[in-house]
Amino acid sequence: MTMRPDMRIGVMQRVLPSYRVPLFDALGERYGGNVSVFAGEPRKQEALMHHVVPKHAQLWRGKNLHFFDGPFYLCWQSGLMDWLSDWQPQVIIMEANPRYLRSPAAVNWMKRNGGKTIGWGLGAPVQNAGSSTLHTHIRRRFISQFQALITYSSAGADEYSELGFSRERIFVAPNAVAPKPAHSLPERPKRYRAGRPVIVFVGRLQERKRVDTLIHACASLPPDKQPILWIIGDGPQRVKLE
Repeated sequence: MTMRPDMRIGVMQRVLPSYRVPLFDALGERYGGNVSVFAGEPRKQEALMHHVVPKHAQLWRGKNLHFFDGPFYLCWQSGLMDWLSDWQPQVIIMEANPRYLRSPAAVNWMKRNGGKTIGWGLGAPVQNAGSSTLHTHIRRRFISQFQALITYSSAGADEYSELGFSRERIFVAPNAVAPKPAHSLPERPKRYRAGRPVIVFVGRLQERKRVDTLIHACASLPPDKQPILWIIGDGPQRVKLE
């Protein structure tokens, strides 16, 4: 699927965190401002900065209705069909998450109007044994709607491929929007700090990132091999981790 410079692109997000704005601005610059992002508001407990507005992409605010929590979480995005009718995208990029209840309606709208839909996700890891068959069926059926899939890693690509999605239509895009530095890399100190290695975690403090496992793993090492662990980030798990 070729992306023409004049193509109208829609990006469908549950929420628009500030750290993704540079990516959508880069898309907006690349495609002459023909990029519109649909996104709703996060829940309070998500601790997301979401008030940064793209400069080179348009923003359409939807309304998220949140149902349940944890593994049973579902989201209904009101205003989605109005956005599609107004923007008339030729391609939409949406989060490949079956928990977002309006996604099938958006896919069907694109099919009726001759557009293409690209899914964007982390992958499709195997769930616990009691629910793996059901989850596998749901995910296989869900991702079959897309013309292509984008994922952050080769592991995610493998998971989508194992669900039967054509490997030729899966693209790996590392989770970064900054260009590769043109200058040479700085020299790093050759010594450990106080004779101990330093491990740094940077990211949102969410349960699924298993920062608690990292803490326990470092603590379980012999005292003379324990690293200095720095955790940089914020999120709903911060208080628990502290």
